Amino acid sequence: MDIRPELLPPSVPVARVEQLAREIRRIEHLLYDTDRSAAEGAVAAFAEATGHSEPADASAEQIVDAALAYRPIVL
Repeated sequence: MDIRPELLPPSVPVARVEQLAREIRRIEHLLYDTDRSAAEGAVAAFAEATGHSEPADASAEQIVDAALAYRPIVL
């Protein structure tokens, strides 16, 4: 299916996607391997840096709670 160019989302440079992925992995490390307050601060900073100063339906604390609730179990 062909979509008019003005309806397509803007492209994201590969370098930006890689930068975001690195930051998400860093936040994951904070969630599982360090203290909770560092993780909450990193989530809030990430949201601010990506133009989401505070998610409408969740605070950084709630996001950390949700992430920790679904922490993978390593056997």
